[in-house]
Amino acid sequence: MSKKTGFDVVGRGEKGLFESSYPEPRDIRGSFRMTQSLSDWMDTETNRTGESKNELIILALEMLKRSRTTQSD
Repeated sequence: MSKKTGFDVVGRGEKGLFESSYPEPRDIRGSFRMTQSLSDWMDTETNRTGESKNELIILALEMLKRSRTTQSD
């Protein structure tokens, strides 16, 4: 028996903790360098795109969810 996470719930099409208002999250991986801190990346992206840090966190969670879904297929 597996524990239901926010990602699992969203994957089943139900309303879940991490449901996003973004239908197709943009690819943010290319703008992140492993040598910089997450905080520095978020500051840079906020200045570049005007998105809030909360929006960036949601986008990052969506990317994580998609990468896990792709790997399990």
